[in-house]
Amino acid sequence: MDTRSDRTYQTFGQIWGIVGGLVGTIVGGGGLQAQERRVFVTPTGQDGNTCSSQPFRTVTAALRVCGQSGTVVQVGPGTYSQGETFPLQVPDGVTLLGNPQTKGQGIVVRGGGRYLSRTFASQNVAVVLGNQAQLQGLTVINPGDRGYGVWLESARDAIVAHNTLRDSVHDGLFLTGSTTALVVDNVFTGNRGSGISAVGSSRGEIRNNVLENTGFGLSIGKTAEVVLLQNRIVRNVEGVVISDGAAPSLRGNTIADNQRNGLVVLSHRAGNSGPDLGTTADPGRNTFGGNGDRDVHNLAAIPLAAAGNQLTPGRTRGAINFTAAVAPPKPSQIAQGTTAPVRPIALQTPVTPSVPATPAAGIAIPIERRYPGAPVVSTNPQNGQRLPQSISIDRLPPITSQLPPGVSPVAAPRFRSLPPTAPPRCPRQPPVSGDCGRSLRSHGVENS
Repeated sequence: MDTRSDRTYQTFGQIWGIVGGLVGTIVGGGGLQAQERRVFVTPTGQDGNTCSSQPFRTVTAALRVCGQSGTVVQVGPGTYSQGETFPLQVPDGVTLLGNPQTKGQGIVVRGGGRYLSRTFASQNVAVVLGNQAQLQGLTVINPGDRGYGVWLESARDAIVAHNTLRDSVHDGLFLTGSTTALVVDNVFTGNRGSGISAVGSSRGEIRNNVLENTGFGLSIGKTAEVVLLQNRIVRNVEGVVISDGAAPSLRGNTIADNQRNGLVVLSHRAGNSGPDLGTTADPGRNTFGGNGDRDVHNLAAIPLAAAGNQLTPGRTRGAINFTAAVAPPKPSQIAQGTTAPVRPIALQTPVTPSVPATPAAGIAIPIERRYPGAPVVSTNPQNGQRLPQSISIDRLPPITSQLPPGVSPVAAPRFRSLPPTAPPRCPRQPPVSGDCGRSLRSHGVENS
């Protein structure tokens, strides 16, 4: 572990704007509040400490000794690698908190260890989140063989917010099983496999993230039905790759300057609602441009609903319905509700002789847990259909007009050429679709 002086931690606390007192963590469907317990980790702490204001030295010890639901483990600046036992297991209802304002700059969890997945056997993982666990404000790197940054497996109502998940050998974030998660305001960069993979029957919202310089920006497979909202998916080898029976909904995303395709549908399992890029009643408002091969490439036989997007029809390939009334073969609408912001937890300072007792003023950042309990299904889907996702989604701002049947979408604006970046190598045998080169070639897409 890198060591920092107590003076560094004092400055760290003052910059963050420490707020004294305790805050509540939502723990039940009725909005009940549990008193939070705050424990600290710093490079100069002692792992023999108890769950008090005296800091631990390793994240592992803090989680092991004090990992009860409602605990916030606040991590100070440093690199947490030596002395840690990987993967770091964040128990149900526990928050691992760095600095959300800087997306974890200077607060680095680096490493990986054997995790026995119920669906993918033995994996190399840095951090595993439990039910209603949160990861906020850290940098996570797993440089090990086939290394994954953060892993969620059938985790309910987990939150991954304001982090930097970078330079892992495989994926930055992996969602599998029956996971429901909110993934908001993170940076995914330099991961060799995918920035985010969502497989199994994963549900949830992936919002306001940057996914860049990876193999696949997002890889969505099996029967996952995540919602992609207002993300920037740029400068990857492939932007979004969809396969199997996955039925993601995309609204308001920018998918640009990827080396090959902006979005490619490799396959579509019969009987499932397909990917939804927009309908006349609910336009996609996604912006495509500057992708090396195609903006949208549909290799499946079922037409892809893609109404109300900014793209050039000549830059598409396959069966694409630009004036879709519904997403075939059955409606797959985004819930018409509002999304409460995810609120980061106020930061505090451990009591040490070198840290002043009086904190500075607080910093407000728009994040809060938005899972009060049982999943909420919208009351106003069309044609009596129940919505596939279990969380409410931000209603996008109204547009001046909608595309009537028979009217083609507007041509995409010309994209400014961005500096070239060397694409990362495709990973070996990613669990979503096999080797990325072999998988794409088998569907007629070159992977040189």
